[in-house]
Amino acid sequence: MMYRHTLFIFFLAIAMQTVAQEPVILTDAASLVSIGKQIEVFEDPGETLSLQQILSPKYQSLFKKSIQEVPNYGTKQTAVWS
Repeated sequence: MMYRHTLFIFFLAIAMQTVAQEPVILTDAASLVSIGKQIEVFEDPGETLSLQQILSPKYQSLFKKSIQEVPNYGTKQTAVWS
């Protein structure tokens, strides 16, 4: 389970750099910043898509803005890209 969260954070960082989203400005290193409503997510139920596929226009158009302040995907057996 920890591996999946680490992988999610890694892909989150990659996606935020490669997809044109609003930047999250950090002004105080001691504060907790919730970026949940500032990210876009895409669920890959089959867990079959590669990073190259996700970055293609075909899949970029399927990302939806998150409506959760703190995204919680529960215990789904699926891949969530953001």
